[in-house]
Amino acid sequence: MNNPITQEDVIYFVVTDRFFGAAKKSASVSDALIHGGTLDGILRKLDYLIELGITAIWITPVYENIGGINSTEPYHYYWPSDFSKLDSRLLDGSLLPRSTDLTTFGAFVEKCEHRGIKVILDMVVNHCGYGADGNFPASFFNHGQGDIEGSLAGLPDFDRSEEHTSELQSPCNLVCRLLLEKK
Repeated sequence: MNNPITQEDVIYFVVTDRFFGAAKKSASVSDALIHGGTLDGILRKLDYLIELGITAIWITPVYENIGGINSTEPYHYYWPSDFSKLDSRLLDGSLLPRSTDLTTFGAFVEKCEHRGIKVILDMVVNHCGYGADGNFPASFFNHGQGDIEGSLAGLPDFDRSEEHTSELQSPCNLVCRLLLEKK
């Protein structure tokens, strides 16, 4: 986890749910449902990525997301509900433990790096998923202040003003701290 990205790296963006998984559904790529791609599935396709000349993968967020809303599921994993654990839908148990503890993500990164592939984790640090605001302290949120007044497209907006970016209040710092603790 200490191998920095450089200008020489060839980065491949992976929407994990749409990539590969043991039980991945064959479905329309335009639907908004979870198809079943997993972190285990990415590991299964490392040979393919290496053959392409990829040196780093940039993956969509891995933390727990909401279940869904109306006929849409968070296949992109940009609707977080809990930053302290992995979303179980991203694990099929074939090459990684099914544990949603962040150490499982650490094991994923180690397996990738062992094969010469660096990992970039995409993160959502400006909002949580629909209806997930009750899972976070009230101090995390923008309550009608600034450019976005409370939410954007109905997603509860985190407060990113200077007075709310302490180590314990900033969602970005929380995620980084949790990941580092699990190394």
